[in-house]
Amino acid sequence: MACRNSATVLGASFRVGMRLPAIFTATGNAMLAGMDDTSFREWLALNPVSTWSEPLTPNGICSVTTLVREIAEIRDRGYAVDDEQVHEGLWCFAASVRDHSGQTVAGIGISLPQTELSRFTVAQLGNMAAGLAQAVSIRLGYRGERQDFS
Repeated sequence: MACRNSATVLGASFRVGMRLPAIFTATGNAMLAGMDDTSFREWLALNPVSTWSEPLTPNGICSVTTLVREIAEIRDRGYAVDDEQVHEGLWCFAASVRDHSGQTVAGIGISLPQTELSRFTVAQLGNMAAGLAQAVSIRLGYRGERQDFS
């Protein structure tokens, strides 16, 4: 795991080894979306709603229905979006990293304050994260479907 914090104040700091509930983070949701359906259902069975943390902000996912819908959207567009689910005023965009066997092994995320969003479109930021994740996946030997994230 690696982390590079920006000189821009995000309102939250991230560090190697930090743990946040996967359902609230772009990288966590990207990794969940990278699972096959069977593995995702097994994850849900091992992590019932009754064990989930309280949402960190009013935008946090708090139901299986919402999570399943979000995972489907992430799979369709190729990246996850955390729209202030971890910290109000902070947006994150992430995609899953796959190894040589095609298994999701990590996630790559880009975080920025909401005030900086106007410089980009959501699709641009999501595609940046997806492109970075794809580049790392290729370095890990992944030879699956390549996508154009320009």
